[in-house]
Amino acid sequence: MVSRAVSLVLQVGLKREDKAPAPAQLQAQAAGAAGHNAERLKMAVSQLEFALERTGKLPITDVSLLDQRKMFKLAFIEGTSLLITEQRLRRQSTQARHQHEEVEEEANHQKGQAKPKRRRRWVLAAMARPFLTSSSSSPSSSSPCIDAAVVRRFEWMADSAGRFVRDVAESGSSLRHCTFCNPVVRRLLEGKHLRYEAEQGAVLRFLDLWPLCVEGRGVETILEYGYEDRGAPEKNLLLHIVLRLSESMDVFGTAIRCLQAMASQLKLLVSEAAVGELALLAASVDMCRSSAPPWARIDEGEYARASQAFRRDPVCCRDRERGQQLGRPRATSGGGVADAASSPELSRILPEQIIVLAFWCRVPAAPGCGLLPTRPPLKMTVFFSPHACCHDAEEERRSSWALDLSAGENGNPLLRDVSVQQVAEMVGPKALDRFLRQPHLAVYAITWGSEHGKAIFILERPAETKRAGS
Repeated sequence: MVSRAVSLVLQVGLKREDKAPAPAQLQAQAAGAAGHNAERLKMAVSQLEFALERTGKLPITDVSLLDQRKMFKLAFIEGTSLLITEQRLRRQSTQARHQHEEVEEEANHQKGQAKPKRRRRWVLAAMARPFLTSSSSSPSSSSPCIDAAVVRRFEWMADSAGRFVRDVAESGSSLRHCTFCNPVVRRLLEGKHLRYEAEQGAVLRFLDLWPLCVEGRGVETILEYGYEDRGAPEKNLLLHIVLRLSESMDVFGTAIRCLQAMASQLKLLVSEAAVGELALLAASVDMCRSSAPPWARIDEGEYARASQAFRRDPVCCRDRERGQQLGRPRATSGGGVADAASSPELSRILPEQIIVLAFWCRVPAAPGCGLLPTRPPLKMTVFFSPHACCHDAEEERRSSWALDLSAGENGNPLLRDVSVQQVAEMVGPKALDRFLRQPHLAVYAITWGSEHGKAIFILERPAETKRAGS
């Protein structure tokens, strides 16, 4: 009876030993398929990387192409993450398989033991092998995320990226043959730095246009316009604008609209004479022939980081602008996002292409305030970043807020739920009142922020007033 039982156990072990290659063969086939999928995915990710590198060196002027590049960059990041995960799981699987083989080899070839014992160990190992094999990690079971459907999706993205590269290259080469393009914009897209400067008597005018090609953000341009009248300092103005460039843009018209918006919607005292001078300068001066080497050097890496900080997403607010063009309401967002995020206040006032707007001008004292009426006017500095996002520490200040940096210990520095128009209207009277109450105060500043957009208002006493009050 005992011998029959032993014989039965041996027969079962031999049958399982004969059938052992079948799951091993299936495992090898699955591993081969998983390896092939990983190779296909790696090739697709490599093609996406090439598209990003190639287009990063080309000027992109179409917002739709910038949006496509953003999608390809997200796909590249996702594919790279999948490959890293697959490599880690494959390495863990290899280590586990080696450890299992070492344990099995030690069990099968252990020396100094009797033959019956070795035979029983061999029988038990043969019986347990199918279960150990099925439970051990393998590339196919450990990385189910890289299946054929996932690979086909990334290969489709890679094919689309190839067409994207051709579209970007064709849009860049078409500038040479583009006759309807604004001549100034055309020179900027060619990478030319344009500068004009003229001095007539007591009046000094200068205009700088500085293009920068930033990877993933297209061509951005720094515009600086200065008007200085030593005989009438209240007309002085310095304007600094950073904007995204496109072939159809009117750079000077955009700058003029920004100044007009400051005067009409924010009630800021922007000199009409300075605005008129900018319009006259844009119409009379041939900036295309004013190409000159840059008067200073800009570190492109630092500029790219600053531009990213001021506008994290280069194509944000495009859906809102497109909805306005189609006549759709602009106050709602189906995803439950707050109105300040779906319809930013500063983006309604300034053109969507504006990244940074700053200007410096002189502000006369209000009539009847008694603040040294015979002294020079106050100097005002205004800085707008219409697409800047708030920090985590600022999220508790509700949708919009203002911070009075000169409130003092007895005042309330934080104002909640105020619009940028309200802050712009109150900054002048508040500064004059604060200067009267605090004769030694030289600078008054208030910042405004929202979920999408920031502004800073600064008023300074003239140097003569500082000495008189000290």
